Amino acid sequence: WLGELLAVPLDPRFPEPVTTVQFDHHYEALWAGTESGMLYTVQCPMLSRFASWQAHPSAVLDLALLSDCAVSVSSSRVALSTNGGYTRAAANLVEEGESWVSAVVEPTTGSSRLLIAGSSGHVYTHDLITNKVAKQPVAIAGDGLSLLRGPVGHRGAVAAATAAGRVLLIDSRTKWQVWCAAGARVCCAPPEHAG
Repeated sequence: WLGELLAVPLDPRFPEPVTTVQFDHHYEALWAGTESGMLYTVQCPMLSRFASWQAHPSAVLDLALLSDCAVSVSSSRVALSTNGGYTRAAANLVEEGESWVSAVVEPTTGSSRLLIAGSSGHVYTHDLITNKVAKQPVAIAGDGLSLLRGPVGHRGAVAAATAAGRVLLIDSRTKWQVWCAAGARVCCAPPEHAG
């Protein structure tokens, strides 16, 4: 049985639902995103609040940690923030009827580009150096995307979860070749045939 080790409200004046949490790579800080779009960083192990700031206009859906900062995602915005709350880069979604759900650093780019998953099944590329969505979205999964994680191994692939319960391995280096896990078999297809 695992008991509660420590319980500390992120903001005692305004308690609200926490939507996502992620430890930094050294387990010295915990990042938390809330329903109202706030980001908090707290120091471990006592969970003392270090910083808090309004990063998004709506709920924070996902956090991806880099070496000294974090990428946070809401349905209409992606932001790259430092531990103290400074926003280094941000992009707002302009596609009608789309919402962003998750992001991950694009493998083999030296943390200079993000892959952002859209609920429609498209993947967007955000260049962190120019702070622009660098490429047109690529249709990956016709059943919609719900999560990106990676890189997977040393091959540069990223795992993508779909709204219909499938897991895909996608690779931007090979013109978005999609590897689908189907039972005990793995198949490979171009993106237009994978969804």
